[in-house]
Amino acid sequence: MLHTIWKGQLHFGTIEVPIRLHSAVENSDVKLRLLHRECSTPIKQKRICPHCNVEVDHNDLVRGYEREDGTFIQLEEEEINMVKAPFLGKELSIFHFLKKAEVDPLYYNKTFFVLPLKENIKAYEILRAALQATNTFALTKIFLYSSDQYAVIRAYENILALHTLHPYEDIRHIRDDRLANQVSNQDQKLAVDLIENLTEPFQPEVFHDDYQEALLKYIDEKEAKPKQERTIAHMMEALKASIDQSTIETKSPKNMNKKPRATS
Repeated sequence: MLHTIWKGQLHFGTIEVPIRLHSAVENSDVKLRLLHRECSTPIKQKRICPHCNVEVDHNDLVRGYEREDGTFIQLEEEEINMVKAPFLGKELSIFHFLKKAEVDPLYYNKTFFVLPLKENIKAYEILRAALQATNTFALTKIFLYSSDQYAVIRAYENILALHTLHPYEDIRHIRDDRLANQVSNQDQKLAVDLIENLTEPFQPEVFHDDYQEALLKYIDEKEAKPKQERTIAHMMEALKASIDQSTIETKSPKNMNKKPRATS
């Protein structure tokens, strides 16, 4: 079952579509924890106040905004929730539509699947089909993870997908004037021809994290190796015990049948 991130209403003109959001991406990295080398016990992270030199309990923590002079303004959770309250609506309103090519991928942040609830599935499908036919995005806004974020909704296969967008001020806008007017028409044509010759269909199923796969393979081999060594050691011990037992049994009958030497 997919975990529901958000549930509410999608407004498309006068139409309301009940929807829910699910994260579209799952982290498959190999999880490694910090252990005490001596006993392989996971270590615990402690919250230490460097000023008081004491461990701080969770109930003694408070969030703070740092001023330019290095001092802080403390904010209680109740104060943060008070400011957050007006943004916690459960409605997504489509502002307008955009051409797909107008949205630079640099602005994409996180991706979610948009699935319909049981009510008004037909309206959901009408919107998805229209977005696919026109190759457009629907611009909206959503409050997620304590952030009021613009987002675009698009058709993805037979469902809708939502991409949250980085705010404009978070993007580093870089320009290098040295690169202007450095390419001739002939050079550009050669590069275009090369690109066209090397263009292939997008095949995401071939994309893998080779390092993570190699790391997991090494871990599996390392886990299996001690078992093999223990098995071999156990076999050697059993063989040695068998040989020792055979030696004892071979000697025992001779000793038992040997008559004691007569003494004078």
